[in-house]
Amino acid sequence: MDSSITQLLKNTQETITLKEKVDSLKEVIGMCGVASNEQPETLYKYMIANLFALLDIKSIVIFSLDKESGIYKSLYSLKNSDRAAETFSISEHDIIAQELLKGKPFVSSMEPYMAGGVDFLKDTKAFYFFPILVNQRLEGILGIFDNHLEESDITIINGFCTQTAISIENRRLHRGLYRKLDRFATVSDITKTITPILNYETLLQTILDKSAELLKAEQGSLMLLDHETEALLLKAKRGMNNNITENLRIQKGEGIAGKVAELGEPFLIEDVENDPRIKQKNRLRYKTRSFVSVPITIEDRVIGVLNLSDKTTGEIFNKEDLELIQSFATQAAIVMERNVFYTQTEELRKLAITDSLTGLPNRRYLSDRLKEELLRSQRHVRPLSLLSVDIDRFKGFNDTIGHPIG
Repeated sequence: MDSSITQLLKNTQETITLKEKVDSLKEVIGMCGVASNEQPETLYKYMIANLFALLDIKSIVIFSLDKESGIYKSLYSLKNSDRAAETFSISEHDIIAQELLKGKPFVSSMEPYMAGGVDFLKDTKAFYFFPILVNQRLEGILGIFDNHLEESDITIINGFCTQTAISIENRRLHRGLYRKLDRFATVSDITKTITPILNYETLLQTILDKSAELLKAEQGSLMLLDHETEALLLKAKRGMNNNITENLRIQKGEGIAGKVAELGEPFLIEDVENDPRIKQKNRLRYKTRSFVSVPITIEDRVIGVLNLSDKTTGEIFNKEDLELIQSFATQAAIVMERNVFYTQTEELRKLAITDSLTGLPNRRYLSDRLKEELLRSQRHVRPLSLLSVDIDRFKGFNDTIGHPIG
């Protein structure tokens, strides 16, 4: 009877202890979510400090991957013992790392590592490693030494690692989103600067220059498609030799720009010599092998191609660059179409009010202007005068000297 009561009291105490741990964990996880804007290193410090106190851990270490060596090395550690746990390291090819990629904690005897001369492990019967998986990538490893953990403790720690990973991923997603929003806001601002440009040649050159500034590219070209000859004609250039670009024509399907015009799809090329779509030697005039080429389209109809190369930083173009320049190319196409429409409308308007023989304003222009002046006179309550001048024998002047001079 006494043993039953003792066991009942023990179970009750364990339940109370577990509840206290879970309640503490909920509070810490909530604070971890609030701290999701912090750097991963700050979250790691926060995590091990709380686990260290919450579970009375003797030695706890956060391991972070050194990308150059492929080794998970100690980043932060706390301990209540003399063991130098922070000297321990794990290869990304180690069985520990491979097992942790499955998303579950790894618990093992220390014996397999004794041969490696890791002296601080010799008196420890077991160790625990927990994965910090961010987007299916082993971002970090939490190691606990010199402790015997209950199943409930393992569950708590694993949940803590999962929450930390979520906080890190959320932070990166937010930063990526803000960066994209900032860059697309830049596209919007640039679009506003090119919209008022009326001269078509100036507009095309400005579109190319702004594109190069967006992607930090040293060289670039803007080519328009001649639908009669199916050839791309150079209309604007940047950082290119005049001897190379003079009378430059590229047929559809020829080279990078020609393929983009033919397929109506963008090309993001990291290495032109190893890209299966191109497979061509890089030309000497280019500093890097990376290119980005996007179609300029209006209602699914390709009207041109925008090409950029040679980042000023020497880096390759990436997906963010492609998304950005595609967004700008879409806006630029709208501005280009509007410019052409305005120019054509203006030309038609001039034809309607101009005498084709003399190039002077015709009767329609006189009628329109007279209506405007009459309205202005009435609005300002001012008199209006009309002067009509007829030159005698002017026909003879035109017949002798000619209409252009007349």
